[in-house]
Amino acid sequence: MISPSGPVRVKSILMHQSPVEKRRRRSSALSKQAPTNGFKIPTENLSSEFANYLVSFGAQEIVDDYALDLGTYTTAPDSPENIQHNDDGTVKSATIEKLIENMLRDSSQEIQHIFFATYTSFTTSSKVSSIILSMYLPNGEDLTEAQKDSNKTIIELFIYWVSNYGQEICDNTLFSLLLFSAVANNNELNEALSCACKVRDKYGLAASLPLSMDWNSYLDSLPKTEEPEVEDEEEEEAEEEEENDDASPIIPDSWDGVTLDVLEWSPKELARQLTLVEQEYFSRIQTRECINDNFEKRRESKAPNISRLVDHFNSTSRWIVATILREEDSERRVLLLQHFIELASELIDFHNYQSLMAVGAAFNNSALFRLSNLWSQLDEEYIDIVEYMRELLDPSKKFKNLRAAMESPDSTPCIPYIGVIMSDLSAIESLYNELIDELVNFNKKRMSTKVLRSVQTYQKYKYPFERIPSLCECLKDTVLDSNDFSLLSEQELHKMSLSVQPRK
Repeated sequence: MISPSGPVRVKSILMHQSPVEKRRRRSSALSKQAPTNGFKIPTENLSSEFANYLVSFGAQEIVDDYALDLGTYTTAPDSPENIQHNDDGTVKSATIEKLIENMLRDSSQEIQHIFFATYTSFTTSSKVSSIILSMYLPNGEDLTEAQKDSNKTIIELFIYWVSNYGQEICDNTLFSLLLFSAVANNNELNEALSCACKVRDKYGLAASLPLSMDWNSYLDSLPKTEEPEVEDEEEEEAEEEEENDDASPIIPDSWDGVTLDVLEWSPKELARQLTLVEQEYFSRIQTRECINDNFEKRRESKAPNISRLVDHFNSTSRWIVATILREEDSERRVLLLQHFIELASELIDFHNYQSLMAVGAAFNNSALFRLSNLWSQLDEEYIDIVEYMRELLDPSKKFKNLRAAMESPDSTPCIPYIGVIMSDLSAIESLYNELIDELVNFNKKRMSTKVLRSVQTYQKYKYPFERIPSLCECLKDTVLDSNDFSLLSEQELHKMSLSVQPRK
């Protein structure tokens, strides 16, 4: 049982130390403690597996430095100084503490969605976790039903947070939540943390965890909750396979896995693989990259995945222009242009508007656009596709046509044009203040979340195409890393254009 006994520190796990070492560490730990009304978390409240796991990594001193201030929160009465409401009763602005209080009371979960999508713009994960943990009352016989329900809601809140935004939680916070999960002994929270660690591993974010601990090894050993059986799962998979028969890859016999000859590949397969590459970049974008103008200021450090997507866009466009201009045979040059137009048509069918915009940018590049002799050789069917593209990608009226296509119920899966999303977020950022009377402007966060939700929705859908690793890598290398294409300047492209069609 956990009982009140001064400061709340995870008690040292002294399982493999001499009595002298134990006394020295106890003395050192007690000298650091500040008087609070919290609860100690004794060793017996940590599972033996977890205790042994920490000791095996020599985590003694690190554990001493972590505090879980359970049950120390004091609720302040609502006042205009800590929370303000809109006419419809929704939160207009508030302190972080009041926002968290309202999250725990909100049955609709609206505040929860908005808060966790945008909190990195006004606070840190460490502060959020410490406030929520201070609201958790350690289990005991004296807890009322309302308090038990509150504890349950807090655990559910943590599960939502780590399940949906685990890659954005800092290392110290994740460590505290891992300790808390051992105290709460909740399988669902354990599983959510395990998934969060795996997501962090996927994005290369786990290297700086304390002592580089492999948390997955421990979390995977924990008991798992039983998953509900899915009826007719095999039939559903069979139906999916039948629907996706036409998604079988089309690989030319001449493909050597290294040299990309555009004309050897069908436009459909090129579009598929380009879409998979684009989806890989787009799916990595995290919400914190999209707020506080991170995508415009210090883009590479604050928004690395958006930066990668934008770089890929620019390089793809230059690659298309250079591929056409470098072809010395005039007939093959026409075939290449037709091939890329057919590629654009396939991208429209796949709702890959990010890549489509890159193709459109290539067609509008002055070095290619000025080649009237080349464009005049196109058949009417190709001209119609280009005209449709230009109408769809027309930037007038804030990309009205493109927005309609992206928001169509039939447009999933979809890779949206990131420029539309960024322009919406930039407008919100510039038009509305971050604070209202020194309180977090939650109305602004509500508007930002509406845009961010669209990003998350697009990220959930996956394309059924079979990946051709060698082609995907070749596209990446050709588009992003090749000096032949990505480093070409506009002046060099224009010079190549003049060699194809001199000025009159």
